[in-house]
Formats: sequence, C-alpha cells, structure tokens
Amino acid sequence: MLKNKYHLKFKIFVYIILFILFILLFIWLFQIIFLSKNYEKYKTNELIDSVKEAKQLYQNKESNIYEYLESMAEGKGICTEIVEDNQVSYTTNQLIKGCYTIYKRANNTFDDELKFIASSDEEFIKTIERPYDNEEILVYGLKLDKQASIFSYSNIQPIDATVTILKRHLIIITILTVIISSIIAYFMANMLSKPIISLTKKSKELSKGNFKVDFNVNTDIIELDDLSKTLNYTKDTLKNSDDILRDLMANVSHDLKTPLTMIKAYAEMIRDLTFNNAKKRDNNLNIIIDEVDRLNLLVNDILSLSKLENNIEKLEA
Repeated sequence: MLKNKYHLKFKIFVYIILFILFILLFIWLFQIIFLSKNYEKYKTNELIDSVKEAKQLYQNKESNIYEYLESMAEGKGICTEIVEDNQVSYTTNQLIKGCYTIYKRANNTFDDELKFIASSDEEFIKTIERPYDNEEILVYGLKLDKQASIFSYSNIQPIDATVTILKRHLIIITILTVIISSIIAYFMANMLSKPIISLTKKSKELSKGNFKVDFNVNTDIIELDDLSKTLNYTKDTLKNSDDILRDLMANVSHDLKTPLTMIKAYAEMIRDLTFNNAKKRDNNLNIIIDEVDRLNLLVNDILSLSKLENNIEKLEA
C-alpha cells in the first residue's frame, strides 16, 4: 500500500505546529487540571511548616509568637487557636479576611481537638468542609507541651476567580502562541526546504545532461553542505566520463574508418585490376585479411570495455 506523499515544506510546518500544540497541552494540563492538587500540596506544606515554626517560638518563650500568628493570618490566610488546659487561650483576630471561628462547641473546642489533646499523638491533620460555602479547610494540630496544643487551619481550595483569570490568560496565550508559531513555522519550513528544493531542480538538470549546473547552496547546515559537495563531485565525474566517451567514440570512428577504407580500396583493386594476377591478388587479399583482423581487435576492445563498465568482467593484471 502506497503512503501519501507530501512536500518537505509542508511536513516541516506540520511537525513544528504539532510540537507547539503539545507544549500548550502540557501547560494546560499542569496549570488547570493539576492546579488544585498542586495548590493543595503547597498549602499543606505551608501550613505544617508555619505551625512548626510557631511551636519553636512557643517553646523558646518568645514574646512575639502572637505577632507571628497574626502575620500568618494576614499574609498566608492561616488562622490559629491555642488550647491550654482544654480551654482556648488564643484565637487569631476574626476580623482578618479569611479567618472565622469554626471551633464553637463544648468548652469552646472542637470534638476532634479534645480527642487529639487526650491522645498520645504529636500531630493532628484533617480536611473539613466549611458549612456556609462548602469549601475545603485543612486543620493541622500540634502538641506544644503537655498542657498546650496549637491548631491552625487554611483554605486549600483555589479561589475560583483566580482560576477563571488564569484560564482566560491561557486562552489568550494559546491563541497568540498558535498564530506566532504558525508564522515562525512557515518561515522555518521555507528556510529549511529551500536549499533542498534547489538541489532537486539542479539534479533534474544534470539528469538531462546539463553539466554546467552548480550544486553549491548558501546554507550553514552541515548535511546540506556535504550533499552539495557530493553532487558537485558526481557532476564532475559524470562530465569526465562523458568527455572520455566522446573522445573514445571519435578515436574509434577514426580507427574504424581507416581499415574500412583500405578494405574497400583493395577489394575494388582485386575486382578491377588484379583478379587475373594471382600473386598481386593474394597480396591484396592478405592486406584485406589483416585489416579485418585489426577491425576484430577494435571491436573486441569495445566489447571488453562495455563489459567492464557493466561489471560483467573484472580487469585482470
């Protein structure tokens, strides 16, 4: 089954466009489809690292731990409660955007907090759902000492507006990228295929017997440069072969013409003059025989040369 054939320029253009589309698809996958997972992982690590830093400040009796917790709320959207002796001793300022009191149950604590405080576990992590908007909140608890524990929570669901803006930007970037890459791909395909098309046209001229073609191309591609040198060498070789063939035909024509002229002359002489003189007739016939032998040698040489050119026979030393 024959394959469909296309111009080199077209195939280069298509390959470049397909490569650009693959890159764009890769960007869309990671920026949109995997955005939630990457964002959740990032916020989880950020929350854990921030709480552990707060624990170090608490254990070192640093006076600025509450300032640090407020900065966490303002800068990272991580809200915190410290529970000491099963009572909430500190809560992040609820006026800070994104913070709210979700732990309002018996003794101002959350049931899971009480279970964690009573357990021997050092860490507590759980994903809960915010009641009024159903957004996912990650809660992370850590024991500060035997009497105190810290609980921080952070929204791990990307903001819809941000995702929408990101999608719009990606759509614009995709359209511009496809347009620009199409223009670049066209010029690249034209630039890469132009010297090859030129070599192809010159090769067709060579096949018609035009040995004046020059296969040198103005390009910085090593492979094309080697190809042009090879074609120039082939052209010179064919030209030399053609010149040798022409000289050979001229010499053979001359060498054949002389014995044929002599054969004809001595044959006419025998017919018209010496047919009754046995001695002269025999002498003329011997000359004719010698010229015929000479012709046979020339013909044999031509046949041998033809066989050598067609690899039928090998030259013996």
